[in-house]
Amino acid sequence: MDDSKAREQQSQHQFELGLQLRQRKEYALAVKTFMALVEAEDTPRELRRSTLLELAMTAQEQQQYAKAQQILSQYVRNFSEDSSVPEILLRQGQLYRQMGANTLALAKFYAVMTVVLHLKLDHFDYYRRLVLQAQAEIADTHYMAGKYAEAADFFNRLLKTDATELSRPEILYKLIQCHRTLAHHEETIAKAKQFTQLYPRDPKLAEVRFTLSECYRQLGHRDEALQEVKQLLAEQHAVSKENPEKWLYWQLRAGNMLANQFFNEGDYFNALGLYLNLAQMNSTVEWQLPTLYQTALVYEKLRQPEKAVETYKQIVSRAPELGENPKLSLKAIVDMAKWRASYLGWRAQGDQAMHSLRPLLQSQVTTAQ
Repeated sequence: MDDSKAREQQSQHQFELGLQLRQRKEYALAVKTFMALVEAEDTPRELRRSTLLELAMTAQEQQQYAKAQQILSQYVRNFSEDSSVPEILLRQGQLYRQMGANTLALAKFYAVMTVVLHLKLDHFDYYRRLVLQAQAEIADTHYMAGKYAEAADFFNRLLKTDATELSRPEILYKLIQCHRTLAHHEETIAKAKQFTQLYPRDPKLAEVRFTLSECYRQLGHRDEALQEVKQLLAEQHAVSKENPEKWLYWQLRAGNMLANQFFNEGDYFNALGLYLNLAQMNSTVEWQLPTLYQTALVYEKLRQPEKAVETYKQIVSRAPELGENPKLSLKAIVDMAKWRASYLGWRAQGDQAMHSLRPLLQSQVTTAQ
């Protein structure tokens, strides 16, 4: 075996040793091993290229992002004609965004598309996927930076493509959030309805329905808002069973918000229906006591004092569940329920006494006349 072949095998063994050290998270030794390969003049070009990438990944795993960027920049300089450069630029953009340098991140994502144009298209599908990913990263960078108008523009462009590689439900969801934040109610409603039709089993369906009901509510479309909330409360898809806590969160939030609005607007029948439904959905005392209290107040508004008293007493009966150091807000609800139950009972007795006295009073008035 000649010296060059032996040196090549030795370099390969050294590279594999560095990989093992990195996998064992022995980063200092891994870096030392990789650096020796990079600095050696007789390291084969392909192996030097792979070693630089491993050095960058080692730095990134240690959250040494600036160092990782430096190594990746060296890679791009040394292998500017390599077909992997667009992917490296994409990784640099993701790193810059992770570092909070959004402007530099965007520059790298745009550079991906520029570089692809100057490369030979031997791997057209591969480069097309990189360009699509760069466009998605640009949209996400604007989205994360709170530049929702710019993000919405890019999300719309992505949805107009027929690329199957894109996560279309995720992109449409983010577009909905952009329009919602920008108070573009009509656009939000249109895209949210599209989401419910296209992705009825998506984990984000509950949140999208909540957003849809909120837009209807803010536009004053009460019937449509109520319909969406009822749909959300009734849905029991398999997806809700996969993440019941998150699904329940949006159901309760949507129902409670609309029920409170109905109550404040004097629409007590719709408010009562929602409160009764909500009370059955979560058995925790933290949720039940406020919901039952609101239910009792609605009964009072509907002039059904017996049911109101019954509900207030139900709240009081659950006081032991609060424990020795109850939350002040929950204790206040119990105290108010106890007072209102007593007050309604006293008022009922007063009304009954007045009812009993009415014939006598009428008789006295007649005699006096």
